[in-house]
Amino acid sequence: MEKKITVILSFFPVDSKSKTGGQARLTALLNELQSNNLNPHHICVYGDCPNPRTRKILEGINETWLPSNKIEGSKFLRKNFNHTTFDSASGVLIKKNNLLLNFLKKIVTANTTIIATHFWFGEIKENFSKIKFILYSHNFESDLLREDKFSGPFLNFYKVKEKKASNLFDQIYCCSKADLESYTKISYKNNHFIDICPNGTYLKKNQISRPGKNIKNVLYIGSSWIANISGVTNMIEQNPEFFKKFNIQFVGSICDKIKDLNIQNNFCLHGVLSENDLIDIANVCSFAINPIWAGGGSNVKNADYLGLGLPVLTTKFGIRGFEMYKAHITILPIGEWHNFSPSGMSIDDTTIANVQWKQCLKKLIVNLTKI
Repeated sequence: MEKKITVILSFFPVDSKSKTGGQARLTALLNELQSNNLNPHHICVYGDCPNPRTRKILEGINETWLPSNKIEGSKFLRKNFNHTTFDSASGVLIKKNNLLLNFLKKIVTANTTIIATHFWFGEIKENFSKIKFILYSHNFESDLLREDKFSGPFLNFYKVKEKKASNLFDQIYCCSKADLESYTKISYKNNHFIDICPNGTYLKKNQISRPGKNIKNVLYIGSSWIANISGVTNMIEQNPEFFKKFNIQFVGSICDKIKDLNIQNNFCLHGVLSENDLIDIANVCSFAINPIWAGGGSNVKNADYLGLGLPVLTTKFGIRGFEMYKAHITILPIGEWHNFSPSGMSIDDTTIANVQWKQCLKKLIVNLTKI
């Protein structure tokens, strides 16, 4: 039999600086597909390019950008997404995007599996009825649509679309128990396969002994996503005592967004770091924080923290997807964070192994090799 082709459909572009949760999840999937000889191709349908283009991302994988549809009524959709740069109009008529459909027809064979990272892509299943379609979801989208931000008609429209498109997939892999429950609730397929592939990390605890971790040093890893920025702002407003007690080591693209908030002497902004530099900083920290208040799926930063051997202090919202590691994660209201002490908390080797992407994606990869 010819070599299996695995096609990835995504709205997320991938590059060496990918640090958002969705991009980390996508990058991990591509790496695991490669290492298991599943011959992945990555196709990014949504892009701001006027014409199709191809570039190299991970070794041996082409990323093909295909312009999205621009349709009547998109002003209504953009109005509802006015807090983000994402143009949701691209998803509404994705099944009529001839550039995408024709491109897929050229490369898919009877031995092809298509994996999509967003439910919109389910709508093209009818054009490839004999091809296995898998949804590898980072978020259950409807859970992200707050009623104070979106109009009633739009909320209804989006929920109907998500339900219909999600049910066109043969399998769904989400990253948290909450998302699994949401997908199960809208499923009307009697034999619909829905399971959890949790978020993970490539970061491993440095094995070199470094005595005397500074109890005052705290790690925070974050992208410039708006909920991360708001979380930091909330910390400053709700618990100034926390910043008098601890030095916050900020890592990631969030640093560019919060530099004007650096009213504290113990804000340490490192920016985007290499893996080795991040490990060096983690090795002088006593714990990590996750002051998140909104979002879907689960936070990849939790897996990074645990993989680095650091206990986590988080909001109640921030533990989603990592409930099985509650022995290493402390939930407190931000206003009480200054009272936290990681004394006696340590991350065991089994936990560090279990949060690695290779382990987190094992179930999906095993199922793919059976197709």
